[in-house]
Amino acid sequence: MGRDKATLGDPPWAHRVARALQAGGCGSVEFQGGEAALATALWPHHPDSHPGGGPVPALLESIARHRDGAVVVAACDLPALDGGHVSALLAGTAPDGARAYSIGGRVNWSLVSIGSDLRARLAETGPESALGQALGGLLGECTEPMEPQRIEAVTDIDGISDLPGPE
Repeated sequence: MGRDKATLGDPPWAHRVARALQAGGCGSVEFQGGEAALATALWPHHPDSHPGGGPVPALLESIARHRDGAVVVAACDLPALDGGHVSALLAGTAPDGARAYSIGGRVNWSLVSIGSDLRARLAETGPESALGQALGGLLGECTEPMEPQRIEAVTDIDGISDLPGPE
């Protein structure tokens, strides 16, 4: 896309996702990796200690800072995400499991809720052991897929061809 997707748009996509997470019931929202300039008083930024190591080491770093409750992991390229989809995801997450939306029969790993017990077990895993690992490899067996109310709310934008066209 030519630059960090988190910084695209006005407001930036990362801020849209952060607002949706808060509206959906997430008590605190933090940015992990990416552009430090996106941080605000409400949303602190934490640099990745393993840049380029993939999403799993970043996830493990982030959840190690949080010792209570469930956690929601959301990619910055979900500019149409809304609080309703976040709260629905959280509401059905078992303490020892995870939930993610399924689009066309495939789990979309860009938005995942992780139950409190599973989060606690994962927090004991060091990020170095997960370099290059995909979220599906880490969470696949314990993830319950669910259908979104609006597919566009949970569809990640990976390239220009994924952007919605004019109506």
